[in-house]
Amino acid sequence: MIHFAFTTISITLCIILFATLYHRFVRSIQNPKWKKIFQIFLFLLFTGMAIVPLFRRHTPSFLPLQWQQHILALYFLLLGFMSFIMTYLFLAFIAEKIYYFVRKIIGKPVETTRRVWLTHVFNFAILSLSGVSTIVGMIICAQRPDIYNVTIPFKKMPDDLKNFKIVQISDLHIDGLASREWLQDVVDRVNAMRPSLVAITGDLIDAPLAQSSGTIELISKLQSTYGTYFVTGNHEYYSGPEEWIPYFKKLGLKVLENENVLLQIGKSTIMIAGVPDQAFPIKPDPQRAITNPQGKADLSILLAHRPQSCFDAVKAGFNLQLSGHSHAGQFFPWTFVVKFIQPYVKGLHNLEGMWIYVNQGTGFWGPPIRLGTHSEITQIHFDHEQ
Repeated sequence: MIHFAFTTISITLCIILFATLYHRFVRSIQNPKWKKIFQIFLFLLFTGMAIVPLFRRHTPSFLPLQWQQHILALYFLLLGFMSFIMTYLFLAFIAEKIYYFVRKIIGKPVETTRRVWLTHVFNFAILSLSGVSTIVGMIICAQRPDIYNVTIPFKKMPDDLKNFKIVQISDLHIDGLASREWLQDVVDRVNAMRPSLVAITGDLIDAPLAQSSGTIELISKLQSTYGTYFVTGNHEYYSGPEEWIPYFKKLGLKVLENENVLLQIGKSTIMIAGVPDQAFPIKPDPQRAITNPQGKADLSILLAHRPQSCFDAVKAGFNLQLSGHSHAGQFFPWTFVVKFIQPYVKGLHNLEGMWIYVNQGTGFWGPPIRLGTHSEITQIHFDHEQ
């Protein structure tokens, strides 16, 4: 059902994009020869964009994995480029309408020949801006994840927990376009921080186990005092959780599904709890996740892939929620769109006394583009509230 919906949405979007770009860029071409060339190019482009997702899902063994990733990278870059084109096209459309309206009001309407000329000027600007945005976004995305040092204050903060350090990584999307070298670098940098605990807040993988390149095995090399804790994201659900979750456990990850673990730190206790992503049949239940026969901890932390879990988490009584999922929108214009979908998209926030931190994503999903956001590894410390 998920794959059918994904395929239907992909084809529908391709048809809409094809119609929009044809209307804007091809229809106005006067030379019949060039018009025919652009018609064929546009048709082949969007045929390819509609086929690649189907190819990725249904014929994984048709080509070597390396070639599959090259095709996927090209597909996602085109998707990012098209996203910029549609955004700048929308802005150009508004600018044109305002310009024509003002000219009409002052009694100087724009002649047809000038309208055509202005359309070509705007089209050139749209394509140029889209190309530059794509290239700049690729350069930013190719950088190593930034390390964010975050100190979270609590009124009742046991001294035993002041040296407790959590390193959070999220949304790595391994077996998407992430390379083995990139993941090895992430693992090495996390280990160099000497964390007390590593938290992975979902979307660790992005392909079925049968299509795994083996890169995921590097996750087992993460080192910390109290281990690596993991909660599922929506992409685990898309990729086959019945196979992946047992495999994650074999790699040494402590998978939390509406459950918790109490850690004794000196004379104090920390609860590490986790809920599955809401895409799963087992729905996230922070109240169940915080329940422990040994009672409450001095500090209770919930790992939840989606920031929306914060509303149930604060009711359950958690002190802190760590999330990912949003990628902070990853690149313009989605950096604005995501704010209408998620209550929090990045950084540290306080909700009725509970802290919530949203990681922007250690990796990326889809187009290897970041514009206005940064990949991150988060190093979290605790301190007394001043």
